[in-house]
Amino acid sequence: MDLESAVMDNAEDLPPRLFALRADLTERIPCAPGDATVKAELGAMPLAQLMITYMSWVDRLIPPRQRSVSFAEGFFAKRLSDDQMRVIGVIGNMSAKGDDFTPYLSATVQTRGYTPKQGSRPGIRWVDGGRGHKDLALNTMDAHHFHLKPLEKNGTRLNGSRDLIWAWVSRDNIHFLMLGDHNSCNDGTLRAVVAKERLLAGWDVKGLSPSRSTSSLQDRLRLARYGVMAHEEVEAKVVPVGFASSDGSSFFHVTHVDKVMRVLRDWDSRLDTSHGRSELATKIGFPQIDIEGAKWGFLYGDFCLFTCQNIALGIVPWRR
Repeated sequence: MDLESAVMDNAEDLPPRLFALRADLTERIPCAPGDATVKAELGAMPLAQLMITYMSWVDRLIPPRQRSVSFAEGFFAKRLSDDQMRVIGVIGNMSAKGDDFTPYLSATVQTRGYTPKQGSRPGIRWVDGGRGHKDLALNTMDAHHFHLKPLEKNGTRLNGSRDLIWAWVSRDNIHFLMLGDHNSCNDGTLRAVVAKERLLAGWDVKGLSPSRSTSSLQDRLRLARYGVMAHEEVEAKVVPVGFASSDGSSFFHVTHVDKVMRVLRDWDSRLDTSHGRSELATKIGFPQIDIEGAKWGFLYGDFCLFTCQNIALGIVPWRR
């Protein structure tokens, strides 16, 4: 059986390295509930779909890495309290030092990487609905959020934490979008900031004029929850805002997994030969490293080849 057939059919006779990759991802993704039945449901997914599910979860984490900080136009238009300014400074300093942001992220990141479908209930299983695992703001608008108070050791935040900092995160920068709360996805404020920032970044659709009749903001927000992405009109220009598929998967996660699948198709069987291993090691810039016995895996979102000494060799880097 060839690789594409095995992956599409989710066959138990996947090549050994791919079988090990599937087992590793199944083990790492936190499920709610975390029983064996749900884990089995996750592990039965075709490999590509499992990797998309993994990316949808792990991308809610932010890899510790030194990053510069920038701010959206208008971020400081509304006066911020001294405490809010202090936390923004703390997160900025953490970014510069490459610290771990996990305490400032949602607690559900640790528990909701995958949730099973509840009966015949339709719709995408968004995490903000209390039963799902997909992050609406991240999967549609590429936006992370930080709480202003870190998690305590007992998994709670002292006196709660209503305010959130919304931001775009790349490998070398955190771009603060706005100070809001969990309702920013529902009232259109985050969407408006994202649209404006994408216009400033040159993401407007060239040559396309705004429609004479447009849907209401509430309709566009409602459509996004059903995986239908609508544009915004900013300064008489058409700006795409949402980038997700009808099942709530991020466009960026899907295209990343597509690249990974091409690597597996082209190289997995060739790792069984010394010539193939030498060719791949040279191609990725590590000709001096012995990759015999290496295995595929992910380091956060980066797809890597792990040597027997557990050295991660980057193959397909993620955008964060």
